[in-house]
Amino acid sequence: MTAQEFFYWLQGFIELRTAEGHTASITPKVAECILRHIDLVPARERGEGLIEVRTLVRLAARAQSSDDTLSLSSEIAKAVAGVFEHVIDPKAGGAAEQAMLNQAHHGNGHFVARC
Repeated sequence: MTAQEFFYWLQGFIELRTAEGHTASITPKVAECILRHIDLVPARERGEGLIEVRTLVRLAARAQSSDDTLSLSSEIAKAVAGVFEHVIDPKAGGAAEQAMLNQAHHGNGHFVARC
C-alpha cells in the first residue's frame, strides 16, 4: 500500500462516517486496524503527514475515555485533511476537475475533506 492509498483509505472512512452524521470515532479497536494498515506503507514513503497520523493513532489505541477518543479522532481527521489539502488535492487536475470534486464533497450542505 502506498502512502497515498493509505490516506485515501482512511479519508474514505472519515468521509463515510461524517456523511451519516456521525463522528469518525477512532476507538482503540479501530486504531489497531489503522496501525496495521500504516504498517503496509513502505518505510521510504512514510513522510511527515503519515508520521503525524501514526503518532495520533497510537495515542487513540490507548485512549482511556470517550473524551480522549473524540479529541484524538478530531485531531486525526484534521491531520488527514491537511495531507489532502496540501499534498493530494493539488494534483487532482485542472479547474473543471476541481469543480467536480468540490461539488461531490459539498453536496450534503457542509464541506467534507475530499478523497
